Amino acid sequence: MDIKDGKKGGEKIADTMNDIFEKNHRLSFNLWYLTDVKSDPPGFSPRLILPKRRSGEIRISEQESKILYCGLLNTLNYYYSIETPTEEVYQQTGKTSQSASSDLSLYGYDGKDFKKVANVEFKAHNPDKLNIQKA
Repeated sequence: MDIKDGKKGGEKIADTMNDIFEKNHRLSFNLWYLTDVKSDPPGFSPRLILPKRRSGEIRISEQESKILYCGLLNTLNYYYSIETPTEEVYQQTGKTSQSASSDLSLYGYDGKDFKKVANVEFKAHNPDKLNIQKA
């Protein structure tokens, strides 16, 4: 992605979405082939393994996705930040508004400034929309 390539806004968004789609596809492949500490790794397994809890159960969290995604991003022309604070404040429960954060934010660089192009959220175990909304 080159944000100074003169493309119209819609084409830049489409390019960014295509990049994100491709990275998500590769991430899904890597997650599928993750191995845990109780198993032999398959040939396609990334080097990351799933640990076990004291109870012996395998622990799966959003952190594995985040680590693998960052590795994939290092092959693209994006910059990224982790746990990026939001510009607005939100009130999920209680009476106090506070900043939220995005798990990961993607940025383009035009030679002078960074421009955020997308926020990415990772969630384990398919939570309800109410548990992850930021607006």
